Amino acid sequence: MEDTQCRTTGNTHVITQLMDRLQVLIEEASRTPEQTGGRALRKRSRLRASIQVARRLLEDAHARTVENKRLLSELMERLGALTAESSAMQFASALTPGGVPPEGPATGLEEALRELGIFVGSAVMQMAVERAAIVAQSDQRLPVLLLGETGTGKELFAKLIHRLSSRRHGPMQMVNCAAIPEAVAEDILFGHVRGAFTGADSNRPGVFESAHGGTLFLEELATLPLALQAKLLRVLNEGYVQRLGTQAYRPVDVRVVAATKPNLREEIAAGRFLADLYWRLEVVEISLPPLRERREEIEKLVLWLLRRINQQIRRPRHLSKEALLRLVQHSWPENVRELSSVLKRSVLFSRSETLGPEDIEIRSTPVQDPFAGLPEPGSPGFKVDDFLRQAKAHLYSRALAMSNGNRSAAARLLGVTRQAVSQFVTGQEDNGD
Repeated sequence: MEDTQCRTTGNTHVITQLMDRLQVLIEEASRTPEQTGGRALRKRSRLRASIQVARRLLEDAHARTVENKRLLSELMERLGALTAESSAMQFASALTPGGVPPEGPATGLEEALRELGIFVGSAVMQMAVERAAIVAQSDQRLPVLLLGETGTGKELFAKLIHRLSSRRHGPMQMVNCAAIPEAVAEDILFGHVRGAFTGADSNRPGVFESAHGGTLFLEELATLPLALQAKLLRVLNEGYVQRLGTQAYRPVDVRVVAATKPNLREEIAAGRFLADLYWRLEVVEISLPPLRERREEIEKLVLWLLRRINQQIRRPRHLSKEALLRLVQHSWPENVRELSSVLKRSVLFSRSETLGPEDIEIRSTPVQDPFAGLPEPGSPGFKVDDFLRQAKAHLYSRALAMSNGNRSAAARLLGVTRQAVSQFVTGQEDNGD
């Protein structure tokens, strides 16, 4: 295709030269002195007509060549994007469900997941990893927005994107925006020059410049003041920063990976987050669901974490069925981070090699109203029977997923009979119940 583009460019040059030559001939024919006799006049008229026809044909050919050149350029760009996407998908396709690498040599993706400690035990997590691999191999300046609750692994996914990209040999800067005092936030992000303020005795680059050629991870992005959000948007759009105390522009080549909680649209509605910045970031959006929404993978995740813990201690520990069940049934408000901490603490203080349910040290969390999320009576379209029916179906489906389709096990989780679960599965239960 590149050879075709070269030939097209060459043809365009030749056609342009021919059109210039035709213009010269037309001008010469126009300047030819008038000759006597009708025969000479007809000859000169035919010459002019022939030149005009040739000119129109060449102009048409030139237009088609320019259009072909444009199409070839677009095709080459698309081919490059597809090549990068294909490479990333080859990484992702090597990942098997359950987080267990296939037999044989590890791919770059598998090695990165193993070193970073990212467990993939459900379809939704596999999709998130695949999206991260694809964007890592694509446009190196395209920003990424990670959405997820505390402890869902946003920082690990930022590191995964950096690790799989061509920027992996460059720096990776990490900033928790929520921990930056507002008075110094702009200085930390963009830097300052000497004399910019009292105490600025020397020039200092911000994290954008420090991350030049690499990746900048901005955690808790929504906590930045609106004024700084606007300046961040300008950097993303234009690719340069301005240090405090100067009007000089400094170009930066940085991929921004931003992370925040899933309620970003609510922040926009409340006027606390710029909609323009959101639309600039949401081109590549990766959602990391909380652990309570992927309970089918908790048991495998627990065993995977326990194996990693056992590799670091002298006496490996095991879990009884009852201990495992307690871990699976917990709500995990702090997600994987909390689960990992509970396992480490329980193993550390256990006195036997097999941990029972009493050995699982789950610390109490602040009490929340269990009915806080229920819809308000009188809401548009609200009917209590419809809501209860949907809630019941949701709980039955979740119990079946947690028990891998075993109806007896699902019945025990729900506190109902096996017959009730069977009726739900076969669709024979009374919709009015």
